[in-house]
Amino acid sequence: GAVAAALGHPPMKPSYYYAATGEVGAVFALSKSLAPRKENITLVRDVQLSWQQLAENNVLFLGPPRFFRDKLMDMPSNLEILAEPDSFRVLHPASGEPATFPKEGVQGEGETFALVSHSPGPGGKGDVLSFMSNDTFGRAAAVEAFLDPSFATSLVSKYAKGGRLARYHQVLLKVRLKGGVSTEITPVVYRELRSHGQ
Repeated sequence: GAVAAALGHPPMKPSYYYAATGEVGAVFALSKSLAPRKENITLVRDVQLSWQQLAENNVLFLGPPRFFRDKLMDMPSNLEILAEPDSFRVLHPASGEPATFPKEGVQGEGETFALVSHSPGPGGKGDVLSFMSNDTFGRAAAVEAFLDPSFATSLVSKYAKGGRLARYHQVLLKVRLKGGVSTEITPVVYRELRSHGQ
């Protein structure tokens, strides 16, 4: 048509957008776990999520850090583990604890890291839970771990004060993968989060 002629008849190419394998499995597992407890769960792409929706709902982010890192930085808590462009950075490393952990994905073969953050939503309302890694299978492993009662028990025994984890916290996980399957998931850094002003 006239538009194609005005543009010099550029060749048309189809555009495909696929969900990563790990996300599909992770969303399925989360849906099975959450659906019996919560009636109206909505799936929204990151670019469609408004600040108003963030303020009025509990939100779960799943994906590479680049998609929602900036939104997490604007939540009303002081994050202790940050998703930098090439690493996860621990702001206040404990004695003997590394300050950075590599963020590259391993495409389901090898060792990667995943960061799980639970923080208050905008204005201190609601909860924001995120699972981020640059490896789709690393993200799926993080979800798998947090849905496993025995993993929760091990986190509580290792990091809890008074028998409970802090409501808001971050956990950096080391994930070993073979053929896209997690063979070992180990928490390597745990931090309590404090709201701004605390």
